[in-house]
Amino acid sequence: MENPDRVIDLVPTACHCRRKKFPEGVESEGRFARQVHDVPEPKLEAAKCRAHSLRCDCGAVTEETFPESVNAHVQQCPRLTGTVACPHAYQYLPLHRPEGPQAIEDMFGIPISEGPWSSGSREVAVERSC
Repeated sequence: MENPDRVIDLVPTACHCRRKKFPEGVESEGRFARQVHDVPEPKLEAAKCRAHSLRCDCGAVTEETFPESVNAHVQQCPRLTGTVACPHAYQYLPLHRPEGPQAIEDMFGIPISEGPWSSGSREVAVERSC
């Protein structure tokens, strides 16, 4: 990969033969490179949507509305719905078994009830059948 996300420089601190420490800032004689590819640790992203109201100089107050997709105080979005549905839809983990919601809790550190677990699976099933 030409442009990795991060570079980790591994620099010796002491000579192999005499265990003499290298002074700070010694010029490198060369380097070898290897790449390590991994999937980032899953992390839940929480976004707070705030609909503001503003008062015009005419005195009227105008309230902004939430997008149509934001229709509850707390809800899951499409990526989380897909992630929740995967163990059921692709791994055939039954909806009534606790292992599916437990897997999501283990990955993201959030408890998830059977409601989103089964509704997410139904949404994915409907999309796959179309």
